[in-house]
Amino acid sequence: MTADKTKKLFKKYLSVFGVGKTHDHSKIYHHWEVVLITFTVFNAVLLGFSIYLFLQINGGGIFLVEQNQEVRASTLDRGALQELLSSLETRDTLFNDRKVNTPNILDPSR
Repeated sequence: MTADKTKKLFKKYLSVFGVGKTHDHSKIYHHWEVVLITFTVFNAVLLGFSIYLFLQINGGGIFLVEQNQEVRASTLDRGALQELLSSLETRDTLFNDRKVNTPNILDPSR
């Protein structure tokens, strides 16, 4: 395909959307045309980069992690865990007790 045929093809498809026409009203159409073309070019570049990044990640060429890394899990202090559990059980018991036996304190808002 020659360059002239390509230009004619682009002009044909862009004329459907009204791009490239001259307007007598103001330059607002030109500004919107610039915004539209900038947005389209930006999205095309972003799409190309996304496809490139996807193919690199899928092929294993990027974000490589060594497989022979040691994994250390810090153990929990069982004494502190038991203390926490007993504290939570005490709070649960007090909560349930207060649900059944309402306090004898007058409500100051009434």
